[in-house]
Amino acid sequence: MIENLILKLFACCNDGCGGCHSKPQQIRTVYTLTGITGPTGPTGATGPRGFRGAMGPTGPTGAAGEDGADGVTGATGPAGATGADGATGPAGATGADGATGPTGATGADGATGP
Repeated sequence: MIENLILKLFACCNDGCGGCHSKPQQIRTVYTLTGITGPTGPTGATGPRGFRGAMGPTGPTGAAGEDGADGVTGATGPAGATGADGATGPAGATGADGATGPTGATGADGATGP
């Protein structure tokens, strides 16, 4: 039976098919026969990882985030140099008179006059 199929699938140029007598014994396909497709076989093993591709362009900048909490206060720095004295201000108003003091001791008698 298989020999019968082969004879029908191939035609030889020297058996009267015509057109190729200058090349005897050349076989050309006349029919193509395929069978029923079988079940899919098991998946093969995963192949090795390929090379990393080139880096793409940078995307747009995102929105700014919220401000963080304030940090701790730093140490106080050293005191600066003393500045120059400022100009003297105007004199203030005269204060009230103080209380009268005690009477002083009697002085010595003066010289007798003429």
